[in-house]
Amino acid sequence: MRELILTSYGDPYDPRTWSGTPLNLLSALERYGIRVRGLDFRPSRTLRLAKRVGHAVGLPPEDPRAAGSRAQAATHIARHVRLSNSETILHTGTFDLPIPALGSPQRHFLFCDTTWNLWASLATNVCYDTTYVRDADALERASYSQMAHVFPIANYVAQDLVEHYGVEPSRITPVGTGLNVIRPYSGEKDYRSGHILTVAKARFEDKGGRLLLDAFKIARCTRPELHLVVVGSSSNAAFVGNAENVTVTGFVSAQRLQQLFEAAALFAMPALNEPWGLVYLEALACQTPILGLARNALPEITVDGRFGFLVDEASPAAVADTLLAALAAPQRLREMGVGGQAHCLRTYTWDLVAERIAARVFEA
Repeated sequence: MRELILTSYGDPYDPRTWSGTPLNLLSALERYGIRVRGLDFRPSRTLRLAKRVGHAVGLPPEDPRAAGSRAQAATHIARHVRLSNSETILHTGTFDLPIPALGSPQRHFLFCDTTWNLWASLATNVCYDTTYVRDADALERASYSQMAHVFPIANYVAQDLVEHYGVEPSRITPVGTGLNVIRPYSGEKDYRSGHILTVAKARFEDKGGRLLLDAFKIARCTRPELHLVVVGSSSNAAFVGNAENVTVTGFVSAQRLQQLFEAAALFAMPALNEPWGLVYLEALACQTPILGLARNALPEITVDGRFGFLVDEASPAAVADTLLAALAAPQRLREMGVGGQAHCLRTYTWDLVAERIAARVFEA
């Protein structure tokens, strides 16, 4: 029986952990005939509560990327690995790496959506001093060096692993992802409606929320009937303010989110920093073309703009121009939607991810 341990920052069996990625990956590997044991390497509830109390009285918050937190998580994983007698460990991220002492029979693998180098270069909330950035990068480099193989989601991450961290290309296999809860939709859609959808459960500015709002206001000067729906945290309302023709839903049920994807003529998320963007795939699965900045994984997902609109400049004017151009061509939107759905469902499935990982982890 082939078996492995899958680790995650959060309960891997909880669909809320990393947008359900660990659960989807675990389930697909099991369908492929691999016995999987999921491990949550976060501190215990008691310790997390103690840290929250400490933060309330002025202590710094827990940083899962800091050396102390990572060493604690790695020690926790190492203890469980010894008890399980498992020799194969698949990490979903580097927060429990590097491993302080590698057991000789153990083989460690990594599934990741970005690198620290890529994240720090684009994130709007990285304001750490240079010592922190340097130390975090060194921990990442040590983590990658321990891996038997690395499975980045996207090709641009694979390129950074090679160019910045010196990982041998033979130890890297981009694997993509599949969908989460959204189901493919092939019913009627009104691409003339001017209905735009965006989703930001967190990191509103990183996901281009503020940029999209400013662009939407400009675009409405030309087409005042345009309507934007913002799904995600209710805190997004503070960013939206009293902007006209913008609806903020807060968190919604999976059924309601499905309906919003199906009703939208365009999904727009000009993210300043989004390593992958599962919502882009969910939009394509509902025959909804996507719009975003020409960075990170979006050129790959859209096949260089074949199934979406890429904006080269992160400015409200450039995003507004692209919004108007996209919505002015409903037949093009329809063709993009149909073609994008076919490409998405053919290329991005969790079963394909499991197959690609298993081929490397359990190769003869």
